[in-house]
Amino acid sequence: MKGLGIVGAGLISEIHAHAIKDTKNSRLVAVCDVNLQRAQEFAKLFKCKAYSSVTEMLKDSQVEVVTICTPSGFHLDPAMEVINSGRPLLIEKPIEINLERCDAILELADKKNVLVSGVFQSRFHPASLAIRHAMEQERFGRVTLGDAYVKWYRAKEYYTGWKGTKKIDGGGALINQSIHAIDLLQWFMGPVKSVQAKTSTLLHDIEVEDTAVAFLEFESGALGVIEGTTSVYPGYMKRIEISGSKGTAIMEEEEIKAWDFLEKRDEDKAILAECSGSSSSGGAADPGAINYIGHKKQIENFIESVETNKAPFITGEDARKSLAIIMAIYQSSSTGKAVELE
Repeated sequence: MKGLGIVGAGLISEIHAHAIKDTKNSRLVAVCDVNLQRAQEFAKLFKCKAYSSVTEMLKDSQVEVVTICTPSGFHLDPAMEVINSGRPLLIEKPIEINLERCDAILELADKKNVLVSGVFQSRFHPASLAIRHAMEQERFGRVTLGDAYVKWYRAKEYYTGWKGTKKIDGGGALINQSIHAIDLLQWFMGPVKSVQAKTSTLLHDIEVEDTAVAFLEFESGALGVIEGTTSVYPGYMKRIEISGSKGTAIMEEEEIKAWDFLEKRDEDKAILAECSGSSSSGGAADPGAINYIGHKKQIENFIESVETNKAPFITGEDARKSLAIIMAIYQSSSTGKAVELE
């Protein structure tokens, strides 16, 4: 049973706290926030200790593992401090707001031999695992198309403080809302070779995009599309479509909507039964309307990795991949040219 400390006491921290409480191998022992009153209110709610800084929290020997839940552009400094303390670290998506800052974290972790992972809890949902397994079994045949649609809505009141700022949010509908779908898409389809994209700010008075479309070419030769927005009322669940010469699978949030293969298998009925009837809206219109089950599973897996000294299901390098795609999309939109990924 590992003691966890949370950096940041905002909305996503509450989801982490609920997830930790429900795990079998971890317990929440501390939270820190630059706003001590907020940390104290959080600590009272979740029955843990409150600190006003990462430095103070790391003096607590009961804090054995740390999870960072601050705004995206505030991940770097606490991450470096935690890594230098030798503690394993789980970081909310994205790891940071650009590749330079992300790589600084991963390089220090590698140098210090500290386990670091990024939070991409959607990979742990049964529907995601079923599609990934079908890809590995080559049930799709020649894969031709892979698409991700995140047509969400945020009211103007959502964009207050750091949200929608280039400096702290790093971007808009792609890096904040669409990154989980982009992560799943590349996890299913494999590496992206190039992107051609256009991003726009069509509804909100913000510095970054609220609407984006990207055309993708995967290294396999397959093609794809990403649509990400916070400008579509009333907001719809994220949707991923994978298609090939022998099959198609479509998922919305945690639910499989289509599971059509040329070759039928005995397990298909069980897969559809397990992956239907999702109760989560996935934050399509309300950022707080996500459940914590995926977080619970990822935290449990990460703690198991800490205890067994094995790689987690999602490594730091895995968490970097979606960020690299998003940075390429931003570059393509800025230059008007296709961008090759390294």
